Amino acid sequence: MNKQVLIQMLELAYANQRTKHIYELCLQIAVDPELDDTVTIDDFSSELYSVRSIRWIKQCFHFKLL
Repeated sequence: MNKQVLIQMLELAYANQRTKHIYELCLQIAVDPELDDTVTIDDFSSELYSVRSIRWIKQCFHFKLL
């Protein structure tokens, strides 16, 4: 997935929920020097990202329009 698309999806979630955690996750992903322009779920280690953050990231990866 394109990293910028992931950030935009999380920003939309932030617009709906207004939680500080989602905002901080967007910033963390944006400035993470380890991430390339294209990311996979495996790029988000539990050493740097919380379980809750990884769960939200996985939801973005598994997003489908029905």
